[in-house]
Amino acid sequence: MREFRRKQKKLKRIMNFIAVTGALFMIIYIGAQPYIAKLAGETVDEIIRYLCDFIVIGVLSVVFVYYSKYSKTDGILTLTEYELSDCGYYLCSKQYGNADNAITEIADLIKNNGYSINTSVQVGDFLIDVKAQKGKNYFYIIQTEDTDRNDVLAYLDCVINDFTVKNLKRRGNIVICFVSDNVCDDAVALSKMITTFGKREQIKIAFALVEAKTSKCYFLGNIQSACQSMIAEFILRADLPIKEEYKSKGKLAFQEELEERMKNFSAKEYLNGNFQIH
Repeated sequence: MREFRRKQKKLKRIMNFIAVTGALFMIIYIGAQPYIAKLAGETVDEIIRYLCDFIVIGVLSVVFVYYSKYSKTDGILTLTEYELSDCGYYLCSKQYGNADNAITEIADLIKNNGYSINTSVQVGDFLIDVKAQKGKNYFYIIQTEDTDRNDVLAYLDCVINDFTVKNLKRRGNIVICFVSDNVCDDAVALSKMITTFGKREQIKIAFALVEAKTSKCYFLGNIQSACQSMIAEFILRADLPIKEEYKSKGKLAFQEELEERMKNFSAKEYLNGNFQIH
């Protein structure tokens, strides 16, 4: 992945340089064209016009190569880089003690900050303990006995269906918060995953996995976003940027495994659905 990203970023810099340089050259030429034709003659003016044509063709060629080869993977690889560079987990500034207390205190804080709250919301076969909304920001809070990978994936599908199909929403920042006394390793491996929908990523879904007895919170905390702010304010109860005292030291096992897996990243395999990042 690192070699792929190196080539991607290099081509993007080249594309930006050629586009900016070409645009400036043509703007200057358009303004100076009458003087060039008068002072240097028609031959020089024609040569410069051909040069402008070549610049346009060059810019379009680089743009085509970049967007055909790299643009479709830029977003997911950027998020993966954030996953790999983030600390393993964060510590809540408040000791919750157990899952029941954690949900009660998180819900009270959210409510006191202007969110509309619904409790014990049934969505299909799934129970959402707390569902909250304020503007374009949404919380889905779920209590589980032991949060595992199946819980995370099942509730992700549930929330997507509730948000986009049942409620016909097309824009929002969503935090799915799991609260339990134990978070399994296979769930931790998904904790830093961000799910987006729409060409402009109008819908963003982030996870926050709270282990109440240890006050650990697993989430992607090193990328600036509305979801990061929501988790920091209402779950960690910490200011942004998050202080070092709330960050774990070192990486988790799943980050090292992800690093190894991404060494074999192939854009073609990923776009064909044959390479799974998570």
